[in-house]
Amino acid sequence: MLLKIHDGEKMKITDTETIFFKMGYEYFKKIEPPVQPTLSDRSFDNILPGISNTCTWLKDKKLYEHQLKALKSLEKGHNVVLISGTGSGKTESWALYHLLKLKEKNSFKTLSVYPTLALANDQVRRLECYHKHVGRQIIKLDALSRDQFVKIIGRPGLREKITQAPLLITNPAFLLHEIKRYIERSSTPLLSNYIKRLDFLVLDEIDFYSPRSLALLMSSLKNISKFTERQLQVAILTATLSNPQDLCKFLEEATGRECSIIEGK
Repeated sequence: MLLKIHDGEKMKITDTETIFFKMGYEYFKKIEPPVQPTLSDRSFDNILPGISNTCTWLKDKKLYEHQLKALKSLEKGHNVVLISGTGSGKTESWALYHLLKLKEKNSFKTLSVYPTLALANDQVRRLECYHKHVGRQIIKLDALSRDQFVKIIGRPGLREKITQAPLLITNPAFLLHEIKRYIERSSTPLLSNYIKRLDFLVLDEIDFYSPRSLALLMSSLKNISKFTERQLQVAILTATLSNPQDLCKFLEEATGRECSIIEGK
């Protein structure tokens, strides 16, 4: 595990062992060898020609086997539960599918939910670049950014911005608030039209949630599946999961779609 720590105005990287040693702690140390996921024979440029010219870190990069399997399952119309370690490209597994569908149907809409948007900064930067390649813009929305948007472009302007976005990224707190307003019909939620036309729902890092929070998230998924005018498709991403079969069964019942379990190194 690497941590960034302040050293005057400079930032340096150190490992936890160094920190514990300097602080005088006793500790146990275990080093696990790195695991390299299996590469496929397909590159990112094979899937989306020219994308590495826009997003240069993809240059000459091959997809991992689990990325390609997830893409193929999604293309079959399945829900997907993808279990793979941190840093193994889970975001690209669903983003490629979303971008291909967007090229096929300009109105294709995806909602991606992260435990906290602060944790999703790296993913958001990559997703912004991928959408730049297809000439579209995404929107990241929580309570704070909503208020900032309203100050600048007003509520009607924000509604229009949301409507035009092919990908909306949010967190559970904001999503639950919007669903509650939708159910109570006390006022028109900002996401009402987006959810009505939603094609694809992505729940990332579900291993982050407590059992109660995860139950609320699954309840939200069920409600969204009822609210949308489309047959909802779902991708759930996690580093670890003990009961993928149970989750797949839940998704099949909630959406009426088959579900594939994919595991990557």
